[in-house]
Amino acid sequence: MFPLQRLLATFTCTLFLAVWTSAQSTQPQTADDFDKAGFAAQQQQNFEEALQLYAAALRLNPKDWIAQANSGVCYMALRKFENAVSAYKAAAALVPGEPRLQFDLGVAYAANGQNLEARESASNAAGSAPSSMSRRPTRRRS
Repeated sequence: MFPLQRLLATFTCTLFLAVWTSAQSTQPQTADDFDKAGFAAQQQQNFEEALQLYAAALRLNPKDWIAQANSGVCYMALRKFENAVSAYKAAAALVPGEPRLQFDLGVAYAANGQNLEARESASNAAGSAPSSMSRRPTRRRS
């Protein structure tokens, strides 16, 4: 091989490795990474992509109630109300008594035509004590 060809081959291999390594390091690795990537896709209204990312998060952490709840949001946006009910029920089972999840479950029930379940869920939301999900920090006036 001529020196120029050898240099070009070495440069090409080095460039390939650098690009490949960079691509590998930006791929989601943890459930939290998949949650964040799913939320970003959801914010851009790429609901199908977001659902795939949330499913990956749930494969890594089946108790990831945030991925479950956000899956419900995506299903609602896609008008797949039965799937939304399932997602919200799974999230509510992981965080019992969470009023926001009970409310969202009630909305999904109503959208799916399950009015009795919707009323029951709304009643549960109204009677639940707020948890960390619905608490907002308060500012003191100076």
